[in-house]
Amino acid sequence: MRVPAGATAIERLLRSLSSRNPHLASLISGPHAQGRVRGGSGVFYTFDAYFLGRPGPLWRPLGVGYPGYQMFVRIFASAPKAEDFMFLKHAAEDVAIATKIPPSRVIALWSRKPTEDLSEDAYSAVTSQTALFSRRRKRYACSLELIVENEDGTYEFIPYIVEGI
Repeated sequence: MRVPAGATAIERLLRSLSSRNPHLASLISGPHAQGRVRGGSGVFYTFDAYFLGRPGPLWRPLGVGYPGYQMFVRIFASAPKAEDFMFLKHAAEDVAIATKIPPSRVIALWSRKPTEDLSEDAYSAVTSQTALFSRRRKRYACSLELIVENEDGTYEFIPYIVEGI
């Protein structure tokens, strides 16, 4: 997939994601948090982009219907490590506890330099870990995702996740 034009890595990613999903495009075009988001434990987490789509009217009182949408994006200047993915997973789960909305997409964005590569431990972490959320005897799972912006102007998605909201 080609990287679209944009001044920053986050701007390019959001433009790319918006072009593939109309619902996500409307969410991204609205207000979004950048910076600190509070988790259920009271800890504040830093994200480069955070989007929250409100749940349906029956979700909060009864736990049925549309659960809402949460997308977390964190930029990494160098190759993410396994610990980075574990922290991102924990942060998304903690914020989900606070909002009572399951994580929908947890993205690590990395602009790869030609001399950098992802370690086997990091690859294993991103492909095997899921952010979990439970509400009213229902369990929700969201895979972690690494999006690599290559110097040749293409994206790599590890793993490739089909977006469906």
